[in-house]
Amino acid sequence: MGAQMHELLDYRIDFSVPMHVEPRDPGGYVLEAVGRVVHEDDDNGDRVTQVGELKAHIVLADALGTAGESPIDACDAEGAHLYDAALAIFQEDGVLRPSVVEEFGDPTYDDLLLIDSIHILPKHRGKNLGLAVMYRALEVLGRSCGFAICEPFPLQKSKKAQGDELWARRLGLHTFTDDFGKGYEKIGRHWAKLGFRTLGKTRFLGLCLEHDRDPLEMILRRHEPARG
Repeated sequence: MGAQMHELLDYRIDFSVPMHVEPRDPGGYVLEAVGRVVHEDDDNGDRVTQVGELKAHIVLADALGTAGESPIDACDAEGAHLYDAALAIFQEDGVLRPSVVEEFGDPTYDDLLLIDSIHILPKHRGKNLGLAVMYRALEVLGRSCGFAICEPFPLQKSKKAQGDELWARRLGLHTFTDDFGKGYEKIGRHWAKLGFRTLGKTRFLGLCLEHDRDPLEMILRRHEPARG
């Protein structure tokens, strides 16, 4: 086991996803998932501390199709960000856009995993923990999804960071640059390590989840952060 993978053994992510669908309206087929990233400190009495958070949505496109509903309408009911993501993937009839199929392939499963945000506290950055969190989310939350999508938001642009002053201070956002263009490029390169690619002419990144992925340890070895 590599040194970096060994270091990550002190971390885990606990996912929370609704147990059932409430199809009162199309939005009921969009599930919100939260991942709580925690650090287990063996040197401090096995103390468990939250050091990060992942937020995502799972769009149950297959169930929506069976119910005669559109995934675009379902995402529209949940907010502009989800609506924009759905438009990047689906046609109005709920079928994947031909350009998406041509570039990424035609997955067997129709459901969509949208990664909204991943936050890691400053003390725990620089070891590819965020990359490991994303990898685990693709494995667990994307298990029955054919496609994953994310927008490479700079940390300081996320809604939670902007709306929660205490969380923003803990994330150290005051040290970040206001050059959002460079931020988008940097994060895009980071998620490309897992295979994400630009989704056409949109601002989103996409990944077909039915393609084989290298083991996490192999990915970490290729992209091990430089040590000072």
